Amino acid sequence: MRPPYAAAVMFARLPTLICAGLLAASLTTHAKPSREPPPRPLGTRPALVAFADELAAAQGWDAAELRSQLAAARNLPKVRQLILPAAVGTAKNWTAYRDRFIEPKRVAAGLAFWA
Repeated sequence: MRPPYAAAVMFARLPTLICAGLLAASLTTHAKPSREPPPRPLGTRPALVAFADELAAAQGWDAAELRSQLAAARNLPKVRQLILPAAVGTAKNWTAYRDRFIEPKRVAAGLAFWA
C-alpha cells in the first residue's frame, strides 16, 4: 500500500531536511566568538564630509547620499592588510636553480625538441 501524497512528499524531502539541519548545527557549534568588537562606522568626520562634498561636486553625484554611504563605511584591518603590495622578493640563486634544472637529461630533451 502506498503512503498518502503528503507523507510521500515528506519522506522525499527528509534527506534534504536532515542535511540542512546538520549543516546548521555544525556552523553554529564550530563558530568562534569574535574577540574584538566590530569596527565602528566612520561616521561624520570632518575630513570624510569634505572628501564626500568634493567628490560629489567633481562627479556630479548627490552629496548627501555620498556622505551617507561613506559614513557607514568601516575600517577593517584585514582589508587594509589584503590591499598592501606584495612583499619584495629576494634575488634568486642561479647556481641552485642551475643544479636542479639544467641537467644532462633536460639538455638532451631540449636538443631533441629543437632538432
